[in-house]
Amino acid sequence: MDTFAQSPEFMESAISVVVGISAEEEATHHRIGITQHWFYEALLIAESEDQLLPGTDCQQLSQLLSASQWGVTLMWQKGLISTDTLKRQAIIKHCVDLMPFCETETAKWLADLLSSTTKVSRRRTIKEQSIPAHRAS
Repeated sequence: MDTFAQSPEFMESAISVVVGISAEEEATHHRIGITQHWFYEALLIAESEDQLLPGTDCQQLSQLLSASQWGVTLMWQKGLISTDTLKRQAIIKHCVDLMPFCETETAKWLADLLSSTTKVSRRRTIKEQSIPAHRAS
């Protein structure tokens, strides 16, 4: 991260290579911005319903959630994970990102969702490991 901070041009170039887009690509900015906006609106509702801890920065948290969503989406788009894994990883990451900022009841609900999602992941991993390699694909 220090290299990126010292050379924003290098960061922009590296990201464009990894993601396969230029930083100027308006459609991409729009899609990412819309995702972040949806998270922000949902967080404002959660805040108004006292589900978030006082002082939670909804703008910053919505950016974190959007980055998480687009990160797992990029992995799926590049063929690194399946659609099922995309869904599970998005749920897991959002739970982990949100729990520290939530009131007790909401945090417990998220912890339960996280637990049930990771149990499914563990069962699938065990099942996949028991399938002979030539049949797993």
